[in-house]
Amino acid sequence: VKIPGYQITNLSANIRRVQQREERLEEAFEQAATGESKKTEYAACEVIESLEDNRVQLIFPGKPPEATRTLLKSRGFKWSPMAGAWQRMLNNSAVWIAHDIAKKLSELIAE
Repeated sequence: VKIPGYQITNLSANIRRVQQREERLEEAFEQAATGESKKTEYAACEVIESLEDNRVQLIFPGKPPEATRTLLKSRGFKWSPMAGAWQRMLNNSAVWIAHDIAKKLSELIAE
């Protein structure tokens, strides 16, 4: 039985993708085991990628304005009184959105 070339190419690509995913999961597991968190300071707020809690958090110095709270809610963030932060589940999309919001709010403060 002859196997078409595209099927072999697809299988090879899938194998590489799964191996890369496995490596990323192992790195994340090691970071979570050590309880490391990544913190980034912005003018408007602080972004924390908490592997221990599996959350990305935005911490403001005070209560953010209504427009900011509406933006956070529209991007999937929820207020956590226990953590004292706006947070959502930690994933690549959430981290990107958190940093994007923090940069934009910091730019508004600088103006």
